[in-house]
Amino acid sequence: MLSCDTNKAKQQNGLTQFSWLEGEWMDSTSDGKMIEIWNRIDDSSLVGSSIYMAGIDTIFYEEISLRIKNGKIFYIPSIQNQNDGEPVYFAFTGAKNGEFTFENQEHDFPKKIVYTNPHKDSLVAFIEGPTANGYKKDFFKMRRVK
Repeated sequence: MLSCDTNKAKQQNGLTQFSWLEGEWMDSTSDGKMIEIWNRIDDSSLVGSSIYMAGIDTIFYEEISLRIKNGKIFYIPSIQNQNDGEPVYFAFTGAKNGEFTFENQEHDFPKKIVYTNPHKDSLVAFIEGPTANGYKKDFFKMRRVK
């Protein structure tokens, strides 16, 4: 059986692999601007927000967090007008070739969320899963601004 100190060390190490997320990320196109902000709260959580704006209008906003719960890492988005405003838990299923994958096969869309850090100041994420109109995969390519 693991001692409390050993268990806490494993949890801290679990989020260390995501420390590159901390900061502000942005992608601007002619359609609008996507901003994602991440801050470390403590050794077991990173919190942030994702905002998509067209001009001065906020088109999309979600609160997001990475948390360790019961020894497992979860990516947790919460969107006001979806899922009755309740957060959705996506379990961390592993890191391979620089891709950090989170999945929730019970969720309608997306079922999978993937974050990558292909270069020092770049973040590429995608969400994917089946929809009523077929399989969908949306990419988000951002660069560090802070």
